[in-house]
Amino acid sequence: MEIDKEKLQQAQLIIDNLANGINPIDGAALNNIDVLNNVNIIRSFFMPHKYYKD
Repeated sequence: MEIDKEKLQQAQLIIDNLANGINPIDGAALNNIDVLNNVNIIRSFFMPHKYYKD
C-alpha cells in the first residue's frame, strides 16, 4: 500500500492544531470543548506525532 504523503501531512497538521487547542478549520482558539480539554485525549494526539517525526 502506497502512502499518500500529502494526505498524511494534512492529517498531521490537523492533529497538531487540535492538540495545541487550535481549530484546524479557521485557526481560532478552541472554546471549552470537553473532549479536547481531557488530558488523555490531548496526549494521544501527540503520541503518533512523536513517532512520525523520528
